Amino acid sequence: MNKDHIKQTMLALSEEELEHATRHYQRFLLGTRLDPTEPIENDEEAQARFQGQLAEAFEQPLHAAEDKIGAISQLDFGPRDRVEAGAVVSVDGRHFVIGVSTGKFICEGIEMMGLSPSAPFFQAIKGLKAGEMAMFRGRDVVIRAVY
Repeated sequence: MNKDHIKQTMLALSEEELEHATRHYQRFLLGTRLDPTEPIENDEEAQARFQGQLAEAFEQPLHAAEDKIGAISQLDFGPRDRVEAGAVVSVDGRHFVIGVSTGKFICEGIEMMGLSPSAPFFQAIKGLKAGEMAMFRGRDVVIRAVY
């Protein structure tokens, strides 16, 4: 399993996420501008303030994507023998990249998902080695492999 390729795939997907969030944010901001050449009514000014507050909500995905890119960039993807940050873990046929939460993605023909160290599932399997078992939400899960 090429973990450098996994890291690059995760970075590329997060950069796409950032670009998407940036485009939506910029489109939103363009729609909120008042025309300075026309008189501004009180209700337009109030609406502009409200739009400014909404803009903060549009900023959140930008910051989340930037944080994700930074976290992936700093993550050590070296070989692992136990479940910890930087490991790729196979659990009951599913593959998790430990370190940053992501949606599902395909890398080298394998469906994977990024898993945050603060996720309850990570807490259940943290520190385990291949072949070991944990209980999660009332069911046994087996660590098949750790890379």
